[in-house]
Amino acid sequence: MLGEADIIEKRRDASDARRFVYRLSSKGIDLAPVLVELMIWSARHEATAAPAAVVRSMRSDRAAFITKLRKTWQSSARVSG
Repeated sequence: MLGEADIIEKRRDASDARRFVYRLSSKGIDLAPVLVELMIWSARHEATAAPAAVVRSMRSDRAAFITKLRKTWQSSARVSG
């Protein structure tokens, strides 16, 4: 479903062809602000497995967190692409 909507990309794992690697597409990374807000909301209302330090970082400076996330995403595209 997410693949059909071009939100994630599915590729064979280069080190183990039996496995797949899933990665956000450019369309998917544009959902980062929405996902960050959902994670913050979830951490406020429910127990979550998200590391507390990550949630604090999201809360304290959403824009910086998303900028760092996009840079990491772009770097991983150069390595895997």
